[in-house]
Amino acid sequence: MPWKGLARAPSGAPSGNSNAYAAMRQLWFSEKVRAPSKTEDPDGVIAVLVEMPVRDGAVAFVAAADGTASMYTSTGGGIIGMGFHAPTAAAALALVGCAGSYVGQFPIANAFPLPRHGQIAFRIVTPAGVHSAQLSTESLSKDFVYSPLDKAREELVTQARLLDERRQKTGLGPHAVDVQVFADGGACVLVPPHPGGTWLTAAGLARVLEIAHSHKDKLGVFVEPGDAHFQASALRAIEGSPYAGAFSALPQLLGYPDRSTTLHYAAEEARLDLVREQLAHGAPIEARDAAAYTPLLVAAQKGRIAILLLLLQAGADPKARDLHGNTTLMFAAQAGDLAAVKLLLAAGVDPASRGQNGYTALKVARLCGQGQAANYLAALGAPE
Repeated sequence: MPWKGLARAPSGAPSGNSNAYAAMRQLWFSEKVRAPSKTEDPDGVIAVLVEMPVRDGAVAFVAAADGTASMYTSTGGGIIGMGFHAPTAAAALALVGCAGSYVGQFPIANAFPLPRHGQIAFRIVTPAGVHSAQLSTESLSKDFVYSPLDKAREELVTQARLLDERRQKTGLGPHAVDVQVFADGGACVLVPPHPGGTWLTAAGLARVLEIAHSHKDKLGVFVEPGDAHFQASALRAIEGSPYAGAFSALPQLLGYPDRSTTLHYAAEEARLDLVREQLAHGAPIEARDAAAYTPLLVAAQKGRIAILLLLLQAGADPKARDLHGNTTLMFAAQAGDLAAVKLLLAAGVDPASRGQNGYTALKVARLCGQGQAANYLAALGAPE
């Protein structure tokens, strides 16, 4: 991997020598970094380290809750200070926001062996400890439970690669940074020519705009017609930024398909940070897309247990059904998420309810080979 020269490095960061990798790990896994005062993230995520094997060693990408982003190789070199650029800062914040969904699923570890070939290690640094998991690349490509975390990792890697290519070809001059604010207050950042958007909370957006302005980036903004109450936080982030009154108006850049909302998107992509913000704004928790999915149905279908719990606590209807009459419990059984099955049963979902093809949750679990969920439901006397 041709990562050679160093971008701007923050004060106190290890230099690009052969000991930098070990020093980086020692720093981020230390109790000093994990002090509670180091993060304002409500989910407690201070940083995410992603380690991947490469020829002759390993490469690590670090994303911190303040948008800081760096890349290290175990053989020396890397890119330190990527977070001083809007695209990589946005990707780092999105990875941190996604990681909050997995804190409860990854155990706290005390040893951190480098990942073997065919594995990717995710280390989620929190005040309580470092939650760690080594997942196979094959499972990441197939398992919809972990796919959002891997997708966020890929976006940070992509932005790092694009940044390094720009540095080598044309230098690190200003970017064009575009922001779209959706009708329900969701906000995303786009950096042409990269076609995808990166969804951010209002706090994350404010941080990225601060970084963009310091880099002399040009800002364009599109605000979708909507309820000013929902959009207030995102608009305050823009108007409170150094760009206040000095940005260009843009045409619409992106749109949600099939009547979905930011809350649907957040449940789909395991963005616990966005779910928290949307709920705080009073976003419509029972909004339905074209398939009549509510955000809770999406969370149940995709195995987003942390988001499922948060939506239920906020008053989401656990008995919601899609167009075919399928329940949240059926989707949890399909996903084989026993914790979600128990949570939904406790919330009052009837295991005898029948959906598409007359199937119950137990029937769905058995058809999908989810033995643990099926055995649990059967032990409760649930009908098939």
